[in-house]
Amino acid sequence: MANLYGLGGGTARGGVPSARIAVYKICWSGGCSDADILAAFDDAIADGVDIISISVGGFFPSDYFTDPIAIGAFHAMKNGILTSNSAGNSGPSSASIVNFSPWSLSVAASTIDRKFLTNVQLGNDESYVGISVNTFVLENESYPLVYGGNVPNTAGGYDNSTSRYCVADSFDPILVEATIVLCDGLNDAEPAAAAGAAGTIMHDDYFTDFAFSFPLPASYLGDGDGRKVYNYINGTRYCEPDSLDPKLVAGTIVLCDGLSDAEPVTVAGAAGTIMHDDYFRDLAFSFPLPASYLGYDDGNKVYNYINGTSKPTATIFKSVEANDTSAPFVVSFSSRGPNPITADILKPDLTAPGVDILAAWSEATTVTGFPEDPRVVQYNIISGTSMSCPHASGAAAYVKSFNPTWSPSAIKSALMTTAAPMSVANNIDAEFAYGSGHIDPLKAKSPGLVYDMGEADYVSFLCGQGYSNKNLQLVTGDNTTCTASNNATVYDLNYPAFTLSGSSGASISQVFHRTVTNVGSASSTYKAAVVAQQGLSIQVQPSTLSFTSVGEKQSFAVTVTASVSDSVLSGSLVWDDGENKVRSPVVAYAA
Repeated sequence: MANLYGLGGGTARGGVPSARIAVYKICWSGGCSDADILAAFDDAIADGVDIISISVGGFFPSDYFTDPIAIGAFHAMKNGILTSNSAGNSGPSSASIVNFSPWSLSVAASTIDRKFLTNVQLGNDESYVGISVNTFVLENESYPLVYGGNVPNTAGGYDNSTSRYCVADSFDPILVEATIVLCDGLNDAEPAAAAGAAGTIMHDDYFTDFAFSFPLPASYLGDGDGRKVYNYINGTRYCEPDSLDPKLVAGTIVLCDGLSDAEPVTVAGAAGTIMHDDYFRDLAFSFPLPASYLGYDDGNKVYNYINGTSKPTATIFKSVEANDTSAPFVVSFSSRGPNPITADILKPDLTAPGVDILAAWSEATTVTGFPEDPRVVQYNIISGTSMSCPHASGAAAYVKSFNPTWSPSAIKSALMTTAAPMSVANNIDAEFAYGSGHIDPLKAKSPGLVYDMGEADYVSFLCGQGYSNKNLQLVTGDNTTCTASNNATVYDLNYPAFTLSGSSGASISQVFHRTVTNVGSASSTYKAAVVAQQGLSIQVQPSTLSFTSVGEKQSFAVTVTASVSDSVLSGSLVWDDGENKVRSPVVAYAA
């Protein structure tokens, strides 16, 4: 059974267990070069792969003709291969998505119904629940509890403004060794582990929807609970590198303000660390020593305990699994739309599991990647759109296995139009967070209708975007040119979603033209059903599509009218034949 020290246990299997995997290395210690990325695409195409999964992206949006991933994906599409991209981990900032070409599948990250909780117990018997992936079991019942801000490495030139965040080298190792360190915010706990800490408690109210692993016993509390631990200790704040006095930290549990990687606490010799803040409370981190990440309020309680106790102590327990009834929702770090280059193409396309995922891990490194971390494993628990993208890639391969002749756009359409709608209440960015919704591979293999297109359609789209022949050929890799006959608007690209942007306060209207291909029952009739928020109008003509054969195509027009403001207006169009519900999101917003 695959697991990480008993956490996340289960049978590990791929999305399509009989599939073969080809791996192409494109990244090195210095990064991922354009030449390596494009060479890998060329090799994969030459090898005849069916799906390309690439969990890589730039730091900033790039136009299609300068983006090696977009160019490589275009060449793959020309050869019948769908490319599945990670959307990026720069959320929740607006327009932070970095992989958004219309011929690729852009995948956001959402939570699963499992989360990892790590309890912190103080010497006064008060307990607080944090989040982390803590596999460590502390030997003693309790350890001295210190606040990172109280044990700065003054000899190294640090004060409590740095050590409170548990930054590397900021502790005094003598004070940290064999303690549990309370840190402000969230960090990787490596400094605490290196300093000899027994564990670490972190606190903040960010990244609360997934769990982290740390190189020593650790828990991530809410910020309030973290402040309580701080007050309990009365005790520099952020536990930044070199900011802690090792003599004061060694063997203690250190409280740090904010969230960090806990490496400085580890280096300083702490027994553990407690971090606290209100950011990234939707995922769990791993740390190189026992650690927990508390919320802001709980962190305050730890502060109070430190302040009011002459010899504060604490312990950090091994993480436990709990059910997350609010799942799935898009995690905070997942990059958001709207599309930064083509405002009227919805991105991301959909979302897939990307939080607290048990995944194969290289034994050439440790759980956290820090040398102070003693754990070497075959499976690790990690989060990111680099985890959600492979889920979608596996789903695409699954659909391809049932429909081997389908084009990349048909497979993408099947995944998008069968995705489970998600709640705006849990995802305030709505479609710009989750696209069409959460993947449902079982439905995707038999979608009923698909929005199909190919190279010529994408060329017409690029020409309609004003591409010069030179820039067009940078994407296509051939001598294709723009002419009057292959110059189309973005609204006529046969995309399985409808997006319209305009100036804030304006009334906007646009007609979209689409064509669907019957891949379900030979004889079938689909009726259109629309749902729209107030201020959004969706009209479909014709509202009924009748098919008499598989492969038959029918066209229709959708008129979207909206009065846009600062909020996103959401709706949907569903083609329903009583068996299949082919759903497309409709979005209007102020660009």
